[in-house]
Amino acid sequence: MTNHDLSDSPRARNQWWLWLNLLSLDAPIVAVLWQSALAHCYRVKLLPGTQITLFLAVWLIYMVDRVLDSYAPAAVDRMSARHAFYRRNRKLFSMVAIPATAILLALLSLMTIPAAVMIRGATLAFLVALYLLHFAAIKHRIIYITGNIIVCVIGIAFLWWLPLPQNFRVGVSCGLLGMFGVGLTPRWHGVFRIVPKELICGYLFALGCSLNVGFYSMDSFASPFSPEVLLMALLFSLNCVAIACYERKTDAVADPNSISHTWPGIVRMYPALLVTFGVFAAIVVPRAIHPEMLFLTVAVTLSTAFLAALHVFARRFTPELSRVLADVAVALPIVLLIARA
Repeated sequence: MTNHDLSDSPRARNQWWLWLNLLSLDAPIVAVLWQSALAHCYRVKLLPGTQITLFLAVWLIYMVDRVLDSYAPAAVDRMSARHAFYRRNRKLFSMVAIPATAILLALLSLMTIPAAVMIRGATLAFLVALYLLHFAAIKHRIIYITGNIIVCVIGIAFLWWLPLPQNFRVGVSCGLLGMFGVGLTPRWHGVFRIVPKELICGYLFALGCSLNVGFYSMDSFASPFSPEVLLMALLFSLNCVAIACYERKTDAVADPNSISHTWPGIVRMYPALLVTFGVFAAIVVPRAIHPEMLFLTVAVTLSTAFLAALHVFARRFTPELSRVLADVAVALPIVLLIARA
């Protein structure tokens, strides 16, 4: 989506505006902002610990994801700025930042998060682990096989520990074992490309933002398949698609599961998707569901408009700048609306 190549802008990698992205701090900030928006929308008071643990959880996930991506068999000058940064500092993240964040997250969760929220968080963490395994770790055979074994064992043990119906336990356990078998069969690896990873990522991100709000509202709002969560999931997915379009050159060697390569036509379809989603959010949603959604709908509509404006001018920017602005487009409306509230 841009006429600039990474090699055309070596100084861009050292610009101040890139550091939040290099350190993987942009996604946690976006997550906390949208969690705050949901809480504000439905007048749910969140404990400070919930925001800190969400920040740390998202940061941990993104660090792990990018460390795994940094093993891509590509020259540094053909990688995106963040992947090159993680390759250069892989030991620091693997041996210091990731373990320290995981320990701090575990301690804070045990001290500040209710047990029921912990169970929901553990379920979401399990889904995120599956996502990382099948989209980030699949290039690393040992990590991939070991991770699949661990995740399946933990998942099945968790299922049989919880007071769930017997049929549900057996069915989900068989599903986990079947997915494990599919993942280990090379000819079936392509099955994970049927559903774009950007769509899965957007939904999991929305679940993380809504998890505490859903619990404190007793699932009256922000439940896993509620309109607000699905609306946020689509917005976050469009954000991921935008980034995939802007970084499709580097993804060709670093991320073959990117939607710009698994669904090449998405680059041409993206503007139409933005317009359709923006009109749907602005016109259909407020009329169809409860009035509390108005605040959230305005935020989603503004974010979509900002993504569309970025897409128009993206050819003038480097991929790094376009990627940063895509996250700004999703975060800025929340800042503006909460400041005016």
